[in-house]
Amino acid sequence: MVDAAEYIAGVGDKNATVWVILRAKRLICMIGREPELGYWLDPKCWEQGLMREAAQAVLGAHFTSPAAAPVPSGYMLGNARSAGLLHGLGFSPFGAVVQRKNTAKMRWSIFVK
Repeated sequence: MVDAAEYIAGVGDKNATVWVILRAKRLICMIGREPELGYWLDPKCWEQGLMREAAQAVLGAHFTSPAAAPVPSGYMLGNARSAGLLHGLGFSPFGAVVQRKNTAKMRWSIFVK
């Protein structure tokens, strides 16, 4: 749950919408799209398609508007699962690898859909 707490703390806009998925009253997934697509999934739930389904729903709702702006996202370098998820959702690399201020030990690659 440390990763979940870090995700919540990293949401820059405290008015942002973050959706959660509970299983048996236990938090297993969070996803938000303000200002970028960000997500967290309990490792016990990996490889079940939950994050792909949640991300498709969030992105699908966003792109119903013809004027919808591109959605940025990113993943920690070395996290092949997140990279694969973003590629599978149609994201493309954009820009350089960046280091975020709230994740001093992590480097991120930014993608835009």
